[in-house]
Amino acid sequence: ITTHSGLFELGLTPRLSVSGEYIYDAIAGETPIGSPPLPGSDQVATFKMKDQRQAGNIKFGYELGRHKLSPQIAYSSESDYESVGLSLSDAIQLNEKNTLLTLGVAHSFDRILPNGGTFIDRIEKKDTTDIFIGVNQILGKHTHVTANLTLGYSQGYLADPYKGVVFEDFPFFPPFPYTVFGEKRPANKFRQVAHFGINHYWQQIDSGIEASYRFYHDSFGITAHTAHLSLSKTFLDRITIEPM
Repeated sequence: ITTHSGLFELGLTPRLSVSGEYIYDAIAGETPIGSPPLPGSDQVATFKMKDQRQAGNIKFGYELGRHKLSPQIAYSSESDYESVGLSLSDAIQLNEKNTLLTLGVAHSFDRILPNGGTFIDRIEKKDTTDIFIGVNQILGKHTHVTANLTLGYSQGYLADPYKGVVFEDFPFFPPFPYTVFGEKRPANKFRQVAHFGINHYWQQIDSGIEASYRFYHDSFGITAHTAHLSLSKTFLDRITIEPM
């Protein structure tokens, strides 16, 4: 995989700024497609692939009183996928700037394109909407906490177009002792992600402590818990050790 990227950020007026990014990816390799080895072989079926992706986004920031509005548009294109994304967020300063409330909404229009090695023969579509609310609160000069919640809903083609499912009891064509169909996942997915974090400076040992917990659940039946704890200690003003 080779990746090249560039970005810019520019202040147009004291209240208005613009930033953007461009990414170019090139990939070449070989990937399993889900089929088992043929009789007498230990090599699973694979598909050789190479692809190029070009993506970019542009984002504006506009300060209006306590609000900072940030609309963004993003685009990504490759041989088997195309995506257009729109988003808008508002960061609101409260409580003498000790509290930052962030609200956001995003929607992406995706198209999955037929390509060599895929199990689809027509263009499939997928739409995804995310709603975000987050709070960053300063509790004192040594401590601040963050908490946020994301609700997401996807509709359309949610399967992996390169992934097959093997049926050994289905009519097949020699020399393959099985038939492979493209996987089918539900056409709707609702997910919920909650995150809580705290950063604290422990003055007695001159160290920073960071702790966080993330909860994930979706309508596919996946539940995930992720916990993080780290301590950062600096020695001689040049060396930092961070057990985690």
